[in-house]
Amino acid sequence: KVKAAEAAEKDAEKALADANGDQIISKEEADKLKDLNAKVVDAKKAADDAVKALPEGATDGTNTKDSLQGRVNDVNPVDVPGVTDANNNGIDDAVEVNSALEKVKAAEAAEKDAEKALADANGDQIISKEEADKLKDLNAKVVDAKKAADDAVKALPEGATDGTNTKDSLQGRVNDVNPVDVPGVTDANNNGIDDAVEVNSALEKVKAAEAAEKAAEDAL
Repeated sequence: KVKAAEAAEKDAEKALADANGDQIISKEEADKLKDLNAKVVDAKKAADDAVKALPEGATDGTNTKDSLQGRVNDVNPVDVPGVTDANNNGIDDAVEVNSALEKVKAAEAAEKDAEKALADANGDQIISKEEADKLKDLNAKVVDAKKAADDAVKALPEGATDGTNTKDSLQGRVNDVNPVDVPGVTDANNNGIDDAVEVNSALEKVKAAEAAEKAAEDAL
């Protein structure tokens, strides 16, 4: 029984060494180590019970109750490392989190580009068709970048982290990314003059023409 406990311990130690071989601990490896540890605990208890049941001074000429008890006491489960690959895909969760983080940053940058373009467009209180079209194009980039980020974050295993960012924190950042509101066009011909001003100017000319016509009619 003591040998069985020692063998169980060796199995756990070998599995731990194998798991640490690639510097990544998958959930599957961690679960296996826990199972092997349970066997170590059970085997140690069986050995401990058997040794404690021996009469004092018992020996086979080589092994004694005390020597066997010492060997039993030396049998222990292994320390199970924290899981760093929760979805068992062979990639460190931190690496996946960092990859998703880059996509989140790209989405945030796309949003900032759209926000800056909106602020620039509003600077002269006139929205040209060209500016509105540019905002729509930038909004399309925001939508695409947000989807890419959202897909990457949702693909992360639960609890994934790089030590700072988590799946939940990244999802919150993705959710905060949105397109800008595109104002209505007020300068359809892109000449830098508000269409309403041009309409009013044209209206004044129409009125002047009408007035001239009336004056001519009155003179007849």
